[in-house]
Amino acid sequence: KEKLLSGMKGDVGASSVSNQMILKPIPPAQSQLNCIANNEANRSWEQHAPNCNPVISNVPEPGKPVEVFGTTVVDPQMLSKFIESLHQRVSTTRESLAKQDALIKGLEKEISQKEMKAPDIKNPKGESDAMKRAREALAKAKADRERTAQELSLLEQQEKEAQNKSKGIAP
Repeated sequence: KEKLLSGMKGDVGASSVSNQMILKPIPPAQSQLNCIANNEANRSWEQHAPNCNPVISNVPEPGKPVEVFGTTVVDPQMLSKFIESLHQRVSTTRESLAKQDALIKGLEKEISQKEMKAPDIKNPKGESDAMKRAREALAKAKADRERTAQELSLLEQQEKEAQNKSKGIAP
């Protein structure tokens, strides 16, 4: 009975040591790379290379940054295309501003009409939901208009600088 039980459990005695696997400790990554770099091509990766000395890379150090002085070469055709694209963006931005102004006027008119109406009997202590939504829409429209106005001023400034540059290189 004990023989059968020990056969099912496996020998826990002296033979258990032979069932264990002993793994080598993992070396640091740099030493592995050095050994691989020095290993011959026909040699198995499992065998250690005879030379695991550090490998010195042939990558040169980067140079120090140098400031660029002087004038840049400007192609008149590219500059004129750039000015034309800026002009188109300025005109579309101005159109967008006009639409936003019209929207703001409409929202302000809507709010003033709602304020002129008789107060809501159901909600005497505060504004109606429609009035709150209208005010929020007006605030959002004004914020969008402000962003568009800032974008327009930036585009106009870029266009002016580009035109000055083109005048400076024109013969």
